[in-house]
Amino acid sequence: MKRSLLKLLRAWTCAPALCLGSAFLAPTRAEDPSDWTSWRGPNDFGAIGAVANAGFPDAVTKDQLRWSAPLPGKGCSTPIHFGGKIYLTA
Repeated sequence: MKRSLLKLLRAWTCAPALCLGSAFLAPTRAEDPSDWTSWRGPNDFGAIGAVANAGFPDAVTKDQLRWSAPLPGKGCSTPIHFGGKIYLTA
């Protein structure tokens, strides 16, 4: 009786510990720093690290534009950049 109780106790303590340990050791995908996966960028302030002080202009002229896309309505959100694609909401 004592031996079976010890086995049961060991199973009930080892199984959760093993599951919890494997959750911490599971591989995770490293985020590309150029990917903006949330609103306002990875740090929620609209810029990535040194890019915040890179001296980008406040406005862009038509000569400086590289691409544009028509929107079906007014867009007031921050664009999302992920996996080489840009997602916009309007």
